[in-house]
Amino acid sequence: MAKLLKIIARCSGILFEWLLALFIICSFAVRTTYVQTALANFATNFLSSELNTTVRIDKLDIIFLNNVELNGFFALDQMGDTLASVGSLKVELSSIRDVLNNKITVKSIALDQGLVKLYKNADDHKFNFAFIAEYFSSDKKKESSPMPVIRLKEINLTNIRFHFDDNNKPRAEHGLDYAHLLLRDVNLNASQFLIKDGAYSGIIKHLSAYEQRSDFKIENLKTRAQFSANGLDLKRTYI
Repeated sequence: MAKLLKIIARCSGILFEWLLALFIICSFAVRTTYVQTALANFATNFLSSELNTTVRIDKLDIIFLNNVELNGFFALDQMGDTLASVGSLKVELSSIRDVLNNKITVKSIALDQGLVKLYKNADDHKFNFAFIAEYFSSDKKKESSPMPVIRLKEINLTNIRFHFDDNNKPRAEHGLDYAHLLLRDVNLNASQFLIKDGAYSGIIKHLSAYEQRSDFKIENLKTRAQFSANGLDLKRTYI
């Protein structure tokens, strides 16, 4: 189970950082339907062109500069398969001024009806999301800036599906196969989530999920979790 949580933590961190970066850009727009539609179209067209794939946002609603709701986010990988989709995502920032201090403080984030599909084809050492990391880690020489400290005070994920396949590894005939996961009904309530210096930590108040291939269930996991290059550390864990 620790390996499963490690995979979810790593992939969730990548997805959150990508979506939060997009939200911060969008949150500076004025609250008009025309501007919000134009901004969403510009952002998706730019990302689609730069990443050589398809990115779509059906609706963007900026309630205040620090309160954004996104509906119908959809992104393909470069093979034309679904990389990520989101039914609805609501983000409320605590303070826009924190961005100027290289900090991002999110009061709450709520994601409903999401799907993430990560896979590695046979004889390929890269996962299908590698092109995103390669784009943002350009070889151009420029002055490096430290990664911002990201604080998420409250996280709620409901009805999430997560597919993970490393097709360089054989499928296990029995038990939980960490190289081939088909998770559904993932629900998470967490708080005090911190991303700093490549490490992730937070309090998981509730985590439930169902792994369809092995019929493995997590019904109500509670723990204090920390994930870094040194591994996954769980404290005060209740199942």
